[in-house]
Amino acid sequence: MYELPAIGDGTSLRIDFEDPNPARPQGLRLEVRGGTLEIAGNDLTDVVLWSDSAPKSVRATVKATRGSVNLRLWNCWRDPAGSVQAWIGNAGILVSETTTGIVLRCSDGFDDVTFGDLVAAVQIDAPNE
Repeated sequence: MYELPAIGDGTSLRIDFEDPNPARPQGLRLEVRGGTLEIAGNDLTDVVLWSDSAPKSVRATVKATRGSVNLRLWNCWRDPAGSVQAWIGNAGILVSETTTGIVLRCSDGFDDVTFGDLVAAVQIDAPNE
């Protein structure tokens, strides 16, 4: 799991996905504390962006109910039975900082560690002041 530093109200996020591991659906889970993320007109505190249904690029806007929000991100996946899994086996995330955000390289819990099962770049744009 990775937690972004406190994010202010009105901050924009753009999440861009590379092509995921086709062996099983991959997901990026976002959990917000202290507010919501507006995605496609919905205010959400907890959402999974699935590789088999989410667009390759997702935009979100932070709506803080106090000064800032905490945003946690982690990878999950669906096993052959359709159950959502996370944090088991060889699951993990390599995080690289960029000038505008982070890149998450995720390994699901199946087989050997492979930090290419799900790759997501998260760009963070502070609100215009």
